[in-house]
Amino acid sequence: MKRLFFALPIPKDAVRKIEKYIAPFKADPLFSTAKWVTPENYHLTLLFLGEIGDNLIPEVRQLARAVFNQMTPFQLVLNKVLLFPPVENAHMVWLRGPQNLSFEEAKSQLNRFLFPCLADKEKDTDEPIPHLTLCRLKDPVAKKAITFPPLLLDRLEINECHLYESTLTPSGPVYTLVEEYKFCS
Repeated sequence: MKRLFFALPIPKDAVRKIEKYIAPFKADPLFSTAKWVTPENYHLTLLFLGEIGDNLIPEVRQLARAVFNQMTPFQLVLNKVLLFPPVENAHMVWLRGPQNLSFEEAKSQLNRFLFPCLADKEKDTDEPIPHLTLCRLKDPVAKKAITFPPLLLDRLEINECHLYESTLTPSGPVYTLVEEYKFCS
């Protein structure tokens, strides 16, 4: 069994801008107990599969190739840093963008093609809003305690998706690349 998910990579120039933006927050006492995601683990989760039997992984990979071979590159905006969930005592900081039809379609196609072969799994029905988790908060922060200034990133060019295995460890998740899928041009 492997814990798998599909994710869109974050371009290196965007990673540098994000790191520069969050540096002051890492030093802020409000975030003293936060577990910050390392830059090499930045990604936009497209579809979380969960625990998948080793015997099904080749079929998942083959079906994903078929989906992504038909997908065209698209642009995506990430423009808002916020506490999540959007209620008192949030426990994460997200960088998110507005709804994106191409992102929604990619998730929908994966759901449609993959879940018939994953009979014991339920489709991922989470609202398909692009977001990057920046940190997890051990001590929840009251949402009125902090506001985030705008983060100005260029539009992200999305032309590939990655399949990762996620191994949970006491020091945090370890992501291992299983396969890269280039979109058609």
